[in-house]
Amino acid sequence: MNKSGSFLFALLGAAFLQGAGAAICYADSQQSLDNCVGQINGGTADKIEVTQNIYCTPNGAACGYLFRNLTNPARQIEIYGSNNGISIYRNPTISLFTIENSTNITIRNLGILDNGKRQLDYQSCSFVTPQTTPVSMGRNTLTGQGLATNITLQYVRIDTGEPRIIDIGHADNIRITNSSFSGSGHFGIWTSTQFPKTRLSIFDNTFTGIGANAIFIGNVEHAWIDGNRFDNNHATNPFCLPGGQHTGGGQIDIEAGTKNLSMQGNHIYNGHPSVSGIEFADGSVAKISGITIKGNYIYDNQNAAIFFN
Repeated sequence: MNKSGSFLFALLGAAFLQGAGAAICYADSQQSLDNCVGQINGGTADKIEVTQNIYCTPNGAACGYLFRNLTNPARQIEIYGSNNGISIYRNPTISLFTIENSTNITIRNLGILDNGKRQLDYQSCSFVTPQTTPVSMGRNTLTGQGLATNITLQYVRIDTGEPRIIDIGHADNIRITNSSFSGSGHFGIWTSTQFPKTRLSIFDNTFTGIGANAIFIGNVEHAWIDGNRFDNNHATNPFCLPGGQHTGGGQIDIEAGTKNLSMQGNHIYNGHPSVSGIEFADGSVAKISGITIKGNYIYDNQNAAIFFN
């Protein structure tokens, strides 16, 4: 490539290659990431490879990406880092990835961090700095655009995010594996009780220092939570009540509408103060069925191993 060609490539910050397999768009800046997401939504690329850390504008409507109406069952969409240390430092006031009415999307080998940290006022239970969920899927059901299917997060690292790290609404076959989550002032993985979900797999992840429940699961049929490590979640005891009061809870919270849930081989430990390993939410027991809790290690929590609220 001559000097002018090299300069043009560097200026654009992204390349689009079409070969025998899926088309790949390369991103190394916020501008090139914008371009690559446009190519995914426009059907001219199927993969985004992030080749170096990307720092989003910390303020303003920047670095929030919507994947909508990507429903071709033969198409596999991937977003991934080119090596293990690659991260996107998102604008914390905007969800980095929102998935609606789309299928077959994998996010892997990528860090999602905040470009600017949250500030929580523990007296008022409100955030001085507005925050949003880093990854949201299947939330816009009222417009008929919500269902997210066959979504995988694998080898993902997410640090902080409010009011939850991953928000799952109307969804089917969601797989979250081999990832680490930490630092949220409220929730880790949140499955809204408002929207129905089927086939949720949460395997071999680590949840550390999340303010409230590491996993809040409700209105889900057929779910597996296996082989995870839960360390010191509900850590700041900040499940806020009116008037700024706080309450304890479980590192995992099982809510109404949960059916056919299996939990095996998890380590749930170091819960304090007044924190349990597994919490069945108030009023949920009569509204759940088919729960298997087997072969877990629940220890060093200051409240019960399993707590019926």
